[in-house]
Amino acid sequence: MTITIQSLAADLGRAFEGRYRPDSSCFRALKDGSPEWMTDCIHAAHGDRMPDDWIYAAVERVADAIGETDEDADLDDEAHEAIDGMVDVYTSALCDWLASSVTRPGYCDEAAEELGRPDSIVQAMQWGQFAEYREIWAAVVEFLTEQVEA
Repeated sequence: MTITIQSLAADLGRAFEGRYRPDSSCFRALKDGSPEWMTDCIHAAHGDRMPDDWIYAAVERVADAIGETDEDADLDDEAHEAIDGMVDVYTSALCDWLASSVTRPGYCDEAAEELGRPDSIVQAMQWGQFAEYREIWAAVVEFLTEQVEA
């Protein structure tokens, strides 16, 4: 069997599970015994940021989406539609995302610089969340491409 970006992404997506903290909050994590490259991929998606629950969940969603693409698909072309479907539509979820890290307002600001003035604060948060998903998508694709080519 040939190893592809899509097959590695599918493996990565399946390696996540829900866990609970003592306060009963749920978070996504890799299953015990997952290969080290999966942890390395998650670290790559974090960039220079500290561990972040939202990023873990985003990596899982991105990996699932990449794993479902055709092997000959242009992943840059696939990114927009896939990510558009990941962006939260509920204001409370967007507010939770925005408040969960001091870096998140910067995504909203950068998106507004790129796209113009948003029609609402909700749209600004959606644009910002889209931008962060796009960054994570690119990091995951780059990491998996290196794995396939190694």
